[in-house]
Amino acid sequence: MGIDELIKLHRTNQKLSMNALAKKADIAQSGLSDIEAGKRQPTFDLLEKIVRALNLTWSEFFQEAKPDISPELRNLLNNARELTPEQVEALNRLIRSMANQSAKN
Repeated sequence: MGIDELIKLHRTNQKLSMNALAKKADIAQSGLSDIEAGKRQPTFDLLEKIVRALNLTWSEFFQEAKPDISPELRNLLNNARELTPEQVEALNRLIRSMANQSAKN
């Protein structure tokens, strides 16, 4: 799968319009359109902007997107990367508690 196809796959899996992704990446929508259409190849810096705007790591970008991970869950995971180990454990306890409450209802 080419870079153009990967960008489009991740963008559509996240339900982003081309215009929305271009704005998030701070690039011209016409440039993104040309890249997705395979008319031009992005520079490394431009691709890095796109990958960051998609809230993906490089390894996630080069894997085919997994449709079972919603943009909201991906955002949660990205935010959790910035937490201390103690904060991650507290977040896990909160999530387990919320899941237990849902199961009881």
